[in-house]
Order: sequence, then structure tokens, then C-alpha cells
Amino acid sequence: MLPVRYYLPREDIRAELSPSSTQTYCAYKGRASYWSVTVGGQAVPDIAWTYQEPLHDAAQVSGLTAFFGERVDMVVDGERYEPCRAACASRGTRMWVFGLPQPVTGSQPGPAR
Repeated sequence: MLPVRYYLPREDIRAELSPSSTQTYCAYKGRASYWSVTVGGQAVPDIAWTYQEPLHDAAQVSGLTAFFGERVDMVVDGERYEPCRAACASRGTRMWVFGLPQPVTGSQPGPAR
């Protein structure tokens, strides 16, 4: 089972993300561009990704940013998020990501994997 991913609007992300040269391709969503962050003077490469121009069936994630839940500490609806457990996939879920310079917050548009 794939982990749940939360796609956030860029305006809801307070961390200073910098573009990475990394790109990957998903057969379902298309080409992803990656983002890095610096925490405590240390670079954390490819912590998040965005589909700027996703394939038609993934249009709902266009321009939104997702984080690797396995690489950050996350609290979803007041509970610690366990990335290997497919939970909290309802609309309107609030998410806080800690371990970045400032919390990342936002509402997901719906479950998207």
C-alpha cells in the first residue's frame, strides 16, 4: 500500500524551498519537479515535489506541493502522522510539518497519490 500524500498550495507553505535539479516521471501524474530546504545550515535535498503540468487525470494536484512524510515529522489533525499507515485521507484535513525552519500548513484538496 502506498503512503497517503498531502498536496499543499504554495501560499500555505512557510518554509523557504529552493528548486532542485531533480525531476522524475510518474505514469499516473507526469513529470515532478523537486524542492530542497536548508535547516540549521544543512541542506535537505529533494524534500518535496510539485507537478506543474500533470497529466489530465491528475489535474487536481497541479502546482501543489507534497512532502515526503518519511523524511519529516508530521502532525495531522492533532495526531502524529505515520507515513506507512493509510489514514487521514479526508477532505479539509489540516497538516503541520515540523523539522523545517517554520511549520508548513495547508489544507489538502482531497486524497491524491
